[in-house]
Order: sequence, then structure tokens, then C-alpha cells
Amino acid sequence: MSETTENQIQLAIGEILRDADAVSKLVIGAYSHSVDHATNVKNLSSAKFRSEQLETCAKFLGLKTRDEDNTLIFTNKPTLADRIITMIETTFPSTCQDCGDGYRVTLSDQQSEHRLRCFLCLLPSHDCEKVKSTVESLTSLPTTLIGNAWICSGCFLKNNPLLSNNPRKRSGSVSFENSTPNSSPSISRIGQSPAIN
Repeated sequence: MSETTENQIQLAIGEILRDADAVSKLVIGAYSHSVDHATNVKNLSSAKFRSEQLETCAKFLGLKTRDEDNTLIFTNKPTLADRIITMIETTFPSTCQDCGDGYRVTLSDQQSEHRLRCFLCLLPSHDCEKVKSTVESLTSLPTTLIGNAWICSGCFLKNNPLLSNNPRKRSGSVSFENSTPNSSPSISRIGQSPAIN
């Protein structure tokens, strides 16, 4: 990892911690970008944190944690911890698959209407003119597209069973663990996003 990327990741985590409430700071402080995804899930879902603390942190990060009937969406700590980690990592540096520019999205920027979200890793799209044009075209349609999803280049490359260099080629399994796009092929997968406020 380059020193610039490392500095941008530290900046992103610092910005989140600066704005977080005391409970969320404890949970986010247990996250480490220097360990693998499974280790972070294990740390955040350990006995050190109660489900209520994870839910508070998830809400701070913009995750919807309950449905219309006030029923928990995430019924176990590892799943909620996974989503918290994913939301933290959406603030890390990325590369736009449409224009090729590098970008980083803060938590406050993530609610922008012109952003798409990766169906797997929740990464918000870049706000370049090409993405804005795509979103504008989709929102002008008289009906909602159902069954389509936008997938960032990192998740597409990691989970595409047709790519010869993909270790999941035979199984075709899907994973969003440690999915951070660092390349920019032209891929457009558009549609509904996962549960985000």
C-alpha cells in the first residue's frame, strides 16, 4: 500500500472518529485496516461489544438497523459487525470505474442523491459527470428498474466467475470481504441499493 493511500485511510478513519459519539468511537476504534476482514469481524462481534453498542455505531455510520415494524434487520453480531466494517471502508480511497479518477467519499457525502451504491460492498460511486448523467437517466424513467444492481469495479473483478484470474472461477461464490476497487474497467450495474438510511 502506498504512503499516500495509507495517509488517506488514516484521514478517513480520523474524520469518522472526530464526528462519532462515545459509543461509536469505541466500536470504530476497535477496527484496524492493517488486519484482514475476518479478524475485524471477530474483534467487533466479540464479547467486548454488546449488540446495542453495535447498533448505535451502525446508525451513526448511516446503516438502517430496523425495519418499518422496528424489527432488527441484522439479527446477529457478526453480520452487523461486517456491515459496520464495510461502511468504514467506504470512506477509503477508490477509483471511479467510469472516468478513471481517484476519489474518496466522506460519511456526510454518502447521502448525495447522485450517488449509486455498490450492491455488495456499499461503496458510493464517484460524482463525476458520467455517473451523474447515468443517475439522471435512471431517475427520469417512468418506472423503477427491479432486479438490477450497480456493482463497483472492485467487487465485479473479485466476484466475476468468468474472469480467468479469479480464484472463485469454479464456485462462482460472491464475496464483499475486503472489496475496495482499485481498477477502473467500464462496468455499469445499476439499480436498488442495500439498506442504507
